Amino acid sequence: MRLLTTGIALALVTVSGGGAAAEPETGPVIEDFGPVYPVAGAKLGAPEAGVLRALFDVAWAPADPAAPNPRITSVARYLNMHVRAGVPADRLAAALVLHGDASRAVLDDDAYWERFDTVNPDRLLLESLAEAGVPIYLCGQTAGFRRYAPEEIAGPVQLALSAMTAVVRLQDEGYRLIP
Repeated sequence: MRLLTTGIALALVTVSGGGAAAEPETGPVIEDFGPVYPVAGAKLGAPEAGVLRALFDVAWAPADPAAPNPRITSVARYLNMHVRAGVPADRLAAALVLHGDASRAVLDDDAYWERFDTVNPDRLLLESLAEAGVPIYLCGQTAGFRRYAPEEIAGPVQLALSAMTAVVRLQDEGYRLIP
């Protein structure tokens, strides 16, 4: 146990550079979302060649519909973190599959307000992700179950037959699952 706690303390000192922890910053890919911390001297960082393809499968959402979904924010963090670490943006790819409770993020402003009496806290992030080239898929089975009409789904979102279908297809295209 002593070795474990010593290792954790050493890791914290290494990440923070030995002094006060740096403040997180957003950008450069997704400017207003996805704050990341600098990590100097990481022994396991991004590879020097190839494309990093990450598939974010998100079903969970906060209980409060006014709260942004931190798991969707992880997509922005993934992009920002790697570009800040020196990976060229053209060597990064991310895809987002939404289902279950997380599916509410795809609703346009009017539909979200009608259902939850608040603004959609994830709409701007989804738009920013789409502008950065991230495909966003909504599980068609979830959409049917939750009775989302096609006109209620925000612009950058594409409908998939199911989340399961989207995940399998994207993995076949070389994306690595980040559940």
